[in-house]
Amino acid sequence: MLRQLKTPEEVEKIRLACGIADRGAGHIRRFIQAGMSEREIAAELEWFMRQQGAEKASFDTIVASGWRGALPHGKASDKIVAAGEFVTLDFGALYQGYCSDMTRTLLVNGEGVNAESHPLFDVYQIVLQAQLAAISAIRPGVRCQQVDDAARRVITEAGFGDNFRS
Repeated sequence: MLRQLKTPEEVEKIRLACGIADRGAGHIRRFIQAGMSEREIAAELEWFMRQQGAEKASFDTIVASGWRGALPHGKASDKIVAAGEFVTLDFGALYQGYCSDMTRTLLVNGEGVNAESHPLFDVYQIVLQAQLAAISAIRPGVRCQQVDDAARRVITEAGFGDNFRS
């Protein structure tokens, strides 16, 4: 049931679902290697979250690497991830009826891969700064639009405003 207010017990279940996903993110960050398929990565992540207490994934796990990372809601495929590619993961854990939802973008390590010299490193830093600006704008009584505006301002000031899509 979707309600604006949650009981302390419900909040705790949501926290536990988020904790499972957070541990899953840490695990998969260490697990991913060049040469694996997106499906293999999704299966490992879902298996790990079940081992942590999830009933199942909150929804179909998205693993999209390289050019596929720009696809909205791209399902994990047989595409093999390569060193130096970004992998976008969108996943969550269902725990006692409550869901978590997390998105992470990771750089696949490999020989000759250096995050700071990657062509998209500067863009990644802009997105990180936008996220931090949005987080710092969150307070009681602040409207969601104001939080969104804080993130968009960073992206626009960096020269990427025309490329930002909701």
